[in-house]
Amino acid sequence: MLLEPIPEQHLLRAQVGSIVEKLDPGYMEVEFFVVDDYVTLAIAEDLRSII
Repeated sequence: MLLEPIPEQHLLRAQVGSIVEKLDPGYMEVEFFVVDDYVTLAIAEDLRSII
């Protein structure tokens, strides 16, 4: 769940994503559904903007 919005990706606060893949140590790929499309981001696991 996003604790902060990411407006440039059209992602809202409290939006829920799905972990798609574990990447390099400390990173994961997360997919969010956004109005008839998907946004996929690589996010650091220790990033506190998601839980």
